[in-house]
Amino acid sequence: MPLFVLMLSFLFISFSSVATHIVGGEIFYSKLAGDSYEITLIVYRDCGPDNTLGTGFDDIALVGVYNNGNLLNELNLSLSDAEISFVPISLENPCFILPPNLCIQQVVYRTTLNLTPIFGGYDLVYQRCCRNESIANLVNPGDTGMTMWATIPGSETNAEGINNSATFNNTPPVAMCLGGEFFFDHSATDIDGDLLSYELCTPFFGGDPDNPAPNPPAPPFNEILWGPGYSNEIQVASEPNFQIDPVTGQMTGTPTQLGRYAVGICVSEYRNGQLINTTMRDFQYQVTSCDPNIIAAIPNQTQFCDGLSFQFENESFNASSFFWDFGDPNSSQDTSSINSPFYAYSVEGEYEVTLIANPTWPCADTTSNFYNAYPPLEAIIESVIFECNNGTPEYTFTGSDNYDQGAEFVWSFTPEFDSETFNNSELTQDAPEAGDYVLSYSVTENDCDATETYNLSVPPEPEAILSSQTLFCNGFTFDFENESTDGELFSWDFGVIGSDNDVSGVFEPSFTFPDSGDYTVNLEVFSQNTCPDAVSSTYSIQGLLDPFFTIPRPSMLQWSQL
Repeated sequence: MPLFVLMLSFLFISFSSVATHIVGGEIFYSKLAGDSYEITLIVYRDCGPDNTLGTGFDDIALVGVYNNGNLLNELNLSLSDAEISFVPISLENPCFILPPNLCIQQVVYRTTLNLTPIFGGYDLVYQRCCRNESIANLVNPGDTGMTMWATIPGSETNAEGINNSATFNNTPPVAMCLGGEFFFDHSATDIDGDLLSYELCTPFFGGDPDNPAPNPPAPPFNEILWGPGYSNEIQVASEPNFQIDPVTGQMTGTPTQLGRYAVGICVSEYRNGQLINTTMRDFQYQVTSCDPNIIAAIPNQTQFCDGLSFQFENESFNASSFFWDFGDPNSSQDTSSINSPFYAYSVEGEYEVTLIANPTWPCADTTSNFYNAYPPLEAIIESVIFECNNGTPEYTFTGSDNYDQGAEFVWSFTPEFDSETFNNSELTQDAPEAGDYVLSYSVTENDCDATETYNLSVPPEPEAILSSQTLFCNGFTFDFENESTDGELFSWDFGVIGSDNDVSGVFEPSFTFPDSGDYTVNLEVFSQNTCPDAVSSTYSIQGLLDPFFTIPRPSMLQWSQL
């Protein structure tokens, strides 16, 4: 006995655990030849991670056939003859992308049987427990099953015992996106041409954890218990509330809370004003967080200072229509609806470009990006001027200055000098040592850059050197020696006071002084792009010494002695 009780307890725990995978279902029928009918039962199950034990479909689905509460037949629908498939994980709302871990399967059981027209008609009943324990809108959802119920009208009705039930045209979507507008076509087809009316309806209980797949009982059935805040009119936490168009079957609403929700959709058939059958779709929807499916994207600007015209690229995702606003206050025609438009600005500046992807949709996505429209930038070295400023050699470099306020200028010398930044386009710089340099002039304006280079050759400084006087008393004409270096031009001043002609420009001049004396001679040496150098020296000028004597004539005495 204890072993039997243990086994029974284990069986009960296992059965009730594996039974919380039911997502929904529906049952309908079609009239065949004679009194034959095809009965179709669709059951949906969770095949995702929430079905932790991987519970599958029942091998046998039991459908009871009743007339006025009396069981006439019990149909055993075999799984081996059924069709199993995955319900597509898709959204009617193209604005979002569902997370990848959703999985719903459906099984379609079918069978045929003869049902002779009878007063009171026939009720087809299927029950199965249990639903997912996390359903938000039901009381004790893990203990709550479902009932699928269809009626074949009796001979006393306008249907005269012959009818095809309405069948839904589309498989319901598995999920809804939080905050996303939901819309789905729950319309059905009735080949009899009966008037169809749609409504939200309350699903029925069916089965329990102790008997999850019962022999289905006769109608009527108890409705499920809505949780606090929910009702037949408010089946999903939403704003606006979910509604279904009674004529078209279009269901709409915007869910506002994550979770699972059991929803009932009924389509009723009316013939000549009389209700003859109602088909219920009992289905669990999952409201989940979804990534946006439509993304507007303008790539960052990559080419700068290339003019005022742009061929805009479009990197939007999953969009089919577009609206561009190029942000040009100088034009009323600064919009476009093509994918990758071309636009030319008339005035340079920074513009905010806006792109709307699928602008007429409720989930239209908008993005903006800033583009700088400026003509190509030029850096021009307009002049390089050398000046000798009080004996200091200086260069003044002047660059073009037709830039906006705030432009930055960088002058750099290679190899001797580091770059420096000056907030103007003119630079005065002491001459570096003699040598060859590359001067760079760079301009930055509005995120645009331009550079010009100039080859600067700095000559050596001249040095004025006069040779020392070595000849003295050699006359008034003196030949000067010049030992200066790196000079190109020479200016001599021989120091004759009161004379304007005591100058020379030759390298080594010869000058005749007017008289003997000491003279201060100045030499200034010049070279291009250098400061001149000067030297002075005192020269002693004396006439040529030519000693002589007069031979005396002999006297008369001397002559007489001769």
